[in-house]
Amino acid sequence: MSIVADRPAAWAGVFYPAEPGRLRADITRFMNESNVKKRDETICGVISPHAGYVYSGPVAGHAYAAVRGKTYHRVVVLSPSHHVALRGVSIWPRGSFATPLGDIPIDEEGATLLMERADGFFVDFPAAHEREHAVEVQLPFLQVALGPFHLLPLVLGGHDLSTARNLARILFETFGAEDTLYVASSDLSHYHEYDRAVMIDALLLKTLEELDLECLARAIERGETEACGAGPILTAGAIARDHVAGAAELLGYANSGDTAGPKDQVVGYAAFLFTAGGRS
Repeated sequence: MSIVADRPAAWAGVFYPAEPGRLRADITRFMNESNVKKRDETICGVISPHAGYVYSGPVAGHAYAAVRGKTYHRVVVLSPSHHVALRGVSIWPRGSFATPLGDIPIDEEGATLLMERADGFFVDFPAAHEREHAVEVQLPFLQVALGPFHLLPLVLGGHDLSTARNLARILFETFGAEDTLYVASSDLSHYHEYDRAVMIDALLLKTLEELDLECLARAIERGETEACGAGPILTAGAIARDHVAGAAELLGYANSGDTAGPKDQVVGYAAFLFTAGGRS
């Protein structure tokens, strides 16, 4: 077990503003400009991008506007690993994560439950979290959108459907979907010309809205569509489809060519909502 407890903000001033007032104002503006209203139904999950806010913040605002004002005991943030290779799922089991808006306490009881339930599948590997921006950039949005919550950050080493469905089962059996929000942190296609990126991303958007996870997983494996957070997306989708008879809804899509960058090499972003009990 590690002895590391509190993780400082590693990317404040890089991916998002370090000054609290400006950070809160930017996030509020992104949510307001999305024109997405707070949803009354049970929301068990969202997909939100994790690029710098100038690029992906407008899309992330769609996801968090839908849950604005809702209350959750815990938020499980599912992230790919951008910096280290790992097997299993790295969990940060204690202490807090810091942002310019304050410290977020770790759900230590929940982390212990997961480690006891599937020791070896969940690993205490701090290096996977220390520089991982895909978790961190979600946190200020969560702090502005929600009331107080406990955080459970998970960095995934595997991104195949079998691993995702196994993780989804363990998470649902441990926490359910009533007082837990599952956040899948992912960007979509990377560094294609604008029109090709839109075409590549369209396949992911269609199969995910249909919750056809098998088709989506095959398309990702074949390189027909792309998502750096494929594991998080498949996990959140599996919770919705396999465990709560849920539905997936696309709230917003854009790429960096639409927001703040050139159109010759773009990165795709999508905001999705997973609701419980949305399918017959």
